[in-house]
Amino acid sequence: MKHTHYTQYPIESENEILERAKLMDELMDMAKSENYIVMLFANAISDRIEEFENEQLDLPRMKLSHVLANLMTIHNVKQKDLFEIVPPAVISDLFNEKYTMTVNQIVFLSFSVYQ
Repeated sequence: MKHTHYTQYPIESENEILERAKLMDELMDMAKSENYIVMLFANAISDRIEEFENEQLDLPRMKLSHVLANLMTIHNVKQKDLFEIVPPAVISDLFNEKYTMTVNQIVFLSFSVYQ
């Protein structure tokens, strides 16, 4: 019942973001593919988090290439480390801003960088 609430209802506090992000991470770890049912729940939770951030938080807008570069620097990840999950040409296009990712792709990539 709580999982359904997390996927359908708006977030009301920053503490709730942490709870949902933890559950989202656990669900993504369980997913065997992008179409696996737990991934659908994880994506729905991600959507609620994004809604809260867009409405409640005054986050600076950064170019995707800068966000990716910063995440990689923080976590000591090199471009070649991402080749297992994203083809080299796509990585290059991301850094050259020729490619725009969906929210789900960003979440997937960010969780991969954090691993």
